[in-house]
Amino acid sequence: MPTRSISCSRSLKPKSTIFVLISACSITCLALWLFLDYGSSTGPSSFTTKPICPDSDIPELVGQRKPNLNETTTAHAEEHIFGPSAGKVRTAVKRANEILLKKLVDPKTGNINHVDWLFDQVLDPEAMHISNYWYLPGGHWKPMNCLPKWKVAILIPFRDRFVHLPIFLQNLIPMLQKQLLEFSFFVVEQANQELFNRAMLMNVGFLESLNFTDYDCFIIHDVDHVPIDDHNYYGCSRMPRHFISGDDYRNYKLPYADSFGGVTGFTKANIRSINGFPNVYWGWGCEDDEILLRVKDARLKITRDKGPIGYYNVIMHHHEGAPKGKDRRALLGTFKRRIGMDGLSNIVYPTPVYDLHTLYTNVSVDIKKIKPHY
Repeated sequence: MPTRSISCSRSLKPKSTIFVLISACSITCLALWLFLDYGSSTGPSSFTTKPICPDSDIPELVGQRKPNLNETTTAHAEEHIFGPSAGKVRTAVKRANEILLKKLVDPKTGNINHVDWLFDQVLDPEAMHISNYWYLPGGHWKPMNCLPKWKVAILIPFRDRFVHLPIFLQNLIPMLQKQLLEFSFFVVEQANQELFNRAMLMNVGFLESLNFTDYDCFIIHDVDHVPIDDHNYYGCSRMPRHFISGDDYRNYKLPYADSFGGVTGFTKANIRSINGFPNVYWGWGCEDDEILLRVKDARLKITRDKGPIGYYNVIMHHHEGAPKGKDRRALLGTFKRRIGMDGLSNIVYPTPVYDLHTLYTNVSVDIKKIKPHY
């Protein structure tokens, strides 16, 4: 596969149609546009007048619940989410994958780089009405009855956690639907047997998800953590944010005061201001500590809810820890001189393979060590 060299400028996409339209409109036109978006009965890209979705006082939220963490299959998770439409969804995903493959190998469309082209040309034609949402193949969801305040990409750094994935998705998707967000799930899979590099996969997920649409924020989510309170809002306000105040594995406490792992959220501007995430941590440990240091170095204010609203349960089935990185602590001590040269600014990786699934989009990538420039 061809090697793709990507810098921070890669994520600076050409402005989408909505922004071009807004810049050309008068004040009156702009005010009208705020109430126009996809979501009418004719499909997700048609226009209709509807209210803006709330980000507080959402009536569907009920607070604490008991997640079902029993081992399950993808098929059962699909039936839990889609109900009687599960068969139609599987057929739509198969068709969308066939169209996607043709578009990516076609010289006329394979190098298209403008925002929303994958939605417009591949996903929107296969949209279907599920409950009060438009569902698009690959785990993309858009509210039907209100204009979503936020577009959220859930990025899951991943390898060999296929037991955890359906449990995680069947719990989190209904919660996010209650929060009336537009959201997508991206499983960013390390397709080799090198030591796991969570932070580099985060960079890949950030850059590749922007090929689908212009997300407002990105939530980096460990696949074994499930929130237990649906008031734990996954919208883009108050970022950067650490979502976890404690989990059942540690008796609902944090491992240490400055913990910044598990579930973290950033806006696009947050991620660019810290040059993304370090690419040098091969093996478990310390990459989240460096990300915290980068955030502090950029003088960004971190938020975290206290108490039960930020509690998570950990899926313990087949839970084996990844090998620790031997040089992780030494690398942490060098973050200051690396921050400008290690991250989005120097990442190189082969062209990923996209695969649309019913509940998520899989981004498979064979990442390798990058020669340092510092």
